Amino acid sequence: MPNVRSHGFILGAPLKVEGGFSIEGQDGRHSQMSDLTGAPSVLTILMLFAAVGAALLVSRRTLNATRAALRESDQERESLRQCNTTLEQRLDTQARDLALSEARYRRLFEVSTISFCEQDIGDAKTLLDGLKAQGITDFRGYVAAHPEFLERCVNAIRTVEVNDALAQLLGYEDRAELAAKPPRQNAENALQVLTHQLEAAFNGWRNIAGSTVLIGKDGRRIPVLYRVRLVSETVQVSSHVDLTERERIEAMRLAAQAELARSNRIATVDALSTSLAHELNQPIAAILTDAGTGVRRLQAIPPDTDAALRVLQRMQTNGQRLADIVRRTRDQLVKGRREIAPLHLAKLVSETRTLLERDLISHETLMAITCPPDLPPVVADRVELQQVLVNLVMNSLDAMADTAPPARSVMVTAQAADGGFVRVSVADTGPGIGDETLSKIFKPFFTTKVGGMGMGLQICQSAIEALGGTLTARNTPQGGAIFEFTLPIADPARHRHGNDAGTDLGPLPK
Repeated sequence: MPNVRSHGFILGAPLKVEGGFSIEGQDGRHSQMSDLTGAPSVLTILMLFAAVGAALLVSRRTLNATRAALRESDQERESLRQCNTTLEQRLDTQARDLALSEARYRRLFEVSTISFCEQDIGDAKTLLDGLKAQGITDFRGYVAAHPEFLERCVNAIRTVEVNDALAQLLGYEDRAELAAKPPRQNAENALQVLTHQLEAAFNGWRNIAGSTVLIGKDGRRIPVLYRVRLVSETVQVSSHVDLTERERIEAMRLAAQAELARSNRIATVDALSTSLAHELNQPIAAILTDAGTGVRRLQAIPPDTDAALRVLQRMQTNGQRLADIVRRTRDQLVKGRREIAPLHLAKLVSETRTLLERDLISHETLMAITCPPDLPPVVADRVELQQVLVNLVMNSLDAMADTAPPARSVMVTAQAADGGFVRVSVADTGPGIGDETLSKIFKPFFTTKVGGMGMGLQICQSAIEALGGTLTARNTPQGGAIFEFTLPIADPARHRHGNDAGTDLGPLPK
């Protein structure tokens, strides 16, 4: 029988059939099949059909898997499309809300009767960030030691826009003219105000407030309360409240109060003088009489020494009576009007700084307070102790009259001391106290001020000593004078730990 050769594929592998045929699979093996009829057998054909069916089945499964993957891909694409649509809708909504918010802000900025100013601090913020990157944490301390850096930061602040209310307040018809002025020319203590703003940006404070006097056109001065808010990383918006009318009313009230106090003092002095004249008249007359008698007894021949001795003894008694009258009067004037009670110094010193704010601004002086939060209360009269602080700070301001403004500062420090006392110091950066002056500074009627009475420090010392403390003065090694006084702690048994570390309450807001 002639050899018959057939070719086919089983599962993608070549199939060779010769006589009795063999099947060569994918692995290269051959399977010999018997030549049953000398022609392709039914088994061979069935096997061919089985192979083709298996291939078709695999192909169908692959096709079904591909269709399923395509359906999942379509679902994912639809989901992404829906997410993208939702995101676009939200962005559109936020954009509309932002536009509305910006429009509302602009309307308020433009038509508000409260004056506003918008400033760009972006360039200054870059300098501040560079400072923080160097590890600097004390902004005030750094700029005090590097004033040139402060100048760079201040010069980098730019006014973006002002509203009509601020322009009208300062007498400008054109807002652009006011906005074009350098910020440091718009206030009496502009450097301190701008330093406060830079400090806020450095520390991340969102709001600061203070008071100042704005300088308008033609030199007009407008006292204001200001508030500065950081609206973004590079933009600060300040608002201002005009205090002109309020200060006028306050000045009238203080003038009336001062006149009333002066009248009361005159009436008191008059009554005191009458009372003293009445009480002192008799012992003085007795002393004069005894003095004459004593002279006559000693001039007698021979001198009557026994009578003269008795006269001197009566004079001594009347002299002691005079001293008692004077001491009692002093006690009535000083101790009788006191309201001695436990007093927290931190609050009192802070209130004193607020009380002297106008004087500090006019003298271009920074006042810093260092006082631990756990400082024990002292025993004192609130009004009298505050007057002592006022006198000491005012003396420091006068002493720094010839010191350059950037270097003027008053530091008030309070801390616990040994022996159940609290020590308070008032230091300045002035020229200090001369050696000759230092030895006489607490003497009555000694003064270095033109027109001064020389009683302020003597009164302060007497007041502190009457409270159980001491008041001293000295010069610091760094230059400047320091006045220190001590006061007894209200409850010494609870506070016997010596000195405490102070916590800085910060500089005066400007």
